[in-house]
Amino acid sequence: PCEMRNSCSAAVDGSILYVHHATSHQMLMYTISTSSWSQLLKTPTWACPSVIINNLLTVVGGYIRSTSTLTNQLFSLTGEGSDRRWTEEFPPMPTKRWGSTALCTGTALIVVGGKAKVLSPLKTVEIMNIATKQWSTAADLPQPVTHAPATASGDWVYILGESRMYTCSTVTLIQSGKSFLASLWKRNT
Repeated sequence: PCEMRNSCSAAVDGSILYVHHATSHQMLMYTISTSSWSQLLKTPTWACPSVIINNLLTVVGGYIRSTSTLTNQLFSLTGEGSDRRWTEEFPPMPTKRWGSTALCTGTALIVVGGKAKVLSPLKTVEIMNIATKQWSTAADLPQPVTHAPATASGDWVYILGESRMYTCSTVTLIQSGKSFLASLWKRNT
């Protein structure tokens, strides 16, 4: 339904796939059972991940669409049909960031990395307990990451990251990287 060449994020809730197109602010919904796409309300933010928290589609941080200011707010899509709107159902995270990775484990929202400013990558990890809606800070990642692939498996969350350093000269650009896999959270059972 739209070009997906630019930055996107996706969230799955049962048989529904949500795709957030970062630059157009479009939120699309794909219903697996009917193989059909529909367009939802434009998101209030861009350059942010989307997750499902307590059955609510939620965008995390990024830039406010109307002002292009960096935010730490979380906006959730609530209501049905013509009553749908983006509301703040959860408290803002401690750090304003864009380009972060967000995962919801069912008991916690985990937000990793991103950037605080255009050229300031983060290695911080912030966790919101979904039951209490309280934020805490976890140990930093080994290196800063943006748009990092992440997954949950059992009680663990894994972030795959790479630190890149660039050396410029008039002749060449040399890129070297150091990859890492960080297991950053274990659910308390």
